[in-house]
Amino acid sequence: MRRRDFVTFLGGAAVAWPLVVNARFTYRVGTLTVSSFERASHSIKAFEESMVELGYVSGLNVTYEHRFANGQLQRPADLAKDLAALNVDIIVAGSNASISAAKQVTSTIPIVMTYSIDPIGTRFIPSFPRPGGNITGMTGERRAVPRAGR
Repeated sequence: MRRRDFVTFLGGAAVAWPLVVNARFTYRVGTLTVSSFERASHSIKAFEESMVELGYVSGLNVTYEHRFANGQLQRPADLAKDLAALNVDIIVAGSNASISAAKQVTSTIPIVMTYSIDPIGTRFIPSFPRPGGNITGMTGERRAVPRAGR
């Protein structure tokens, strides 16, 4: 192999390698919120920065599909359908309306609730210790623990 051919081959491989890696190991994360982009942008930024700390870099090994309902409570249903049609790997939902919309469109894509009020009463999960199904995450509820610290 001539030197010029080898350099051309090496240069082509170096350019193509990121495309191969990204195509094989890129996760698609969907976010769904009732808020507008302006209201949710600080949370989205913090989320993406935390993901970088865990090794997930936008454009390298993760792609974000952010959806904002702009305060319109009927929009999360359509936005959740859009995320499910994109076959995202996970849906991060930011409110009861968003969680409910995501739950209605998928039972297989994992849903992470970032904040929920009464997830048991709304039937998002059957119990805190064993949420079951495809929904997990955080809740705004505080539970008292009997005899704690005794």
